[in-house]
Amino acid sequence: MQRSHRVTLATNTQKVISGAAVVFGSCIGLGFIILPVLSVTAWTSGVTIILLITLAVSYTASVKYLELSSYHRVSDGMRQILEKAAGAYGRKWVDAIIILSLFVLLYAYFSVITELVTSLLPFHLHHGFVTIIMGVICFVMMALGIRCMSAVVLICNVLLLIIFVSLIVTLYPQLHVHNLFAENATGMLDDPRVALPLLPIFFANCFGFQPMIPALRVLHTQGRKRKGVIASLRLGVLFIVIGYAIWLGIFLSLFDQQSVLSQLALDVSSFDVLYQVFSMSGLTKAFLIVWLVALLVPPIYGVSKGLYDYLLSDQINVSGRAFLQSGLIAFIPPMVFSYVFPHGFLVAIGFVAVIFGAIWCLLIPWLHWQRRRVGWISSALIALYWLLMTVCFFVYSIF
Repeated sequence: MQRSHRVTLATNTQKVISGAAVVFGSCIGLGFIILPVLSVTAWTSGVTIILLITLAVSYTASVKYLELSSYHRVSDGMRQILEKAAGAYGRKWVDAIIILSLFVLLYAYFSVITELVTSLLPFHLHHGFVTIIMGVICFVMMALGIRCMSAVVLICNVLLLIIFVSLIVTLYPQLHVHNLFAENATGMLDDPRVALPLLPIFFANCFGFQPMIPALRVLHTQGRKRKGVIASLRLGVLFIVIGYAIWLGIFLSLFDQQSVLSQLALDVSSFDVLYQVFSMSGLTKAFLIVWLVALLVPPIYGVSKGLYDYLLSDQINVSGRAFLQSGLIAFIPPMVFSYVFPHGFLVAIGFVAVIFGAIWCLLIPWLHWQRRRVGWISSALIALYWLLMTVCFFVYSIF
């Protein structure tokens, strides 16, 4: 009996860690590449405040969705849960918003990876061919299943940790911690408006783990179930905060604000600044390639899995035909848009934050209050966050 209890406890612990690895891996891809440069205007104060606020909003909304999904079968995905809660007519609008947002986010990843691959290769490779390869890789990841990909994501996270430590060790003599609190640096405390354009980017990148919650419910079908999902969420969020704190801290203490702003004025891209960091560390190009692979595989899997879970009516019993059909629907549109519009990923990320945030920050808190009649204050604060984020996106990204 005691041995059986130890085996069950070990299995639950392994699931919690695997789920946390999926949560962490689904939120560190594009953010690690583009957020350091974008955060220069807000500097340390703005990055800290936005990171904590976004954390609170995303985690609270995720718990509300988890409590709402507890009234449904484990095999029910987000689509089935929202259909039963919002009705057939409301489900059509929800379908359109969620599928569009996941399509656009997948397009953003395809376009970023295509640009990175074409810039890193020593020979010319057409970006359309790279896009096709990305679509095939995503389909293979879906075929491997949640448990196998959880192990892959965990390996990617271990590689990231190793390279992180290597970067810290090699860059430590060049870090200037006083840059984080430099008097000549202008941050959010000096001008709150400098942080407003970052709200959609932080929401979509730092804590965009929401599409993975149905997969976490499937992962924890046996054992502690809801407690296991909550434990995976909390541990994953802790990993996210630590990861972004270390990475952004390295970047903001490595450069002074004015030098980065002067580079941006010369149209230097985020990728070029990223190359500078690795060059200053002395790590070879091979380390950079491994870092990018380990960085981008988990979030692409997270977005792809979220889209698959939404397209499939049953998360457990899936026919080969339905699996193939979902793959064609999920990956062909982002591949086409990545080929036609290869450089629109920043606007795409902000757009995803707004339209998917409408589901996560408005609909789900409202459905949660309708069902349980508790937590209306937190739901109202989440809605206000979405409203501010939406205004910032249209003001700073569109107009």
